[in-house]
Amino acid sequence: MNATSQNVSPTLSVNTTSQNVSSTLSVYATSQNVSRLLSVNATSQNVSPTLSANTTKQNVSPTLSVNATSHNVLPTI
Repeated sequence: MNATSQNVSPTLSVNTTSQNVSSTLSVYATSQNVSRLLSVNATSQNVSPTLSANTTKQNVSPTLSVNATSHNVLPTI
C-alpha cells in the first residue's frame, strides 16, 4: 500500500505536459510569421486588374458593328 502511494511518476508526467505547451507556443509563432508573408505575396500578385483592363480596351468589336451599319448604304444607291 505504501509503495503504491509513493508513485511520484505522475508528478513527472505533469511536468512533461507543461513542457509540451511551450513547444506548441513556438510552433504558433512560426506559423503566424508564415501567414503574414503569404498575405504580402497575395497582395503583390494582384496584377490581374491590369489584365482585365487590357481586355476591355480590346473591345474594338463595336467599331466593326458600326462599319456594318454604314455598309448598308448600298441599298440606298
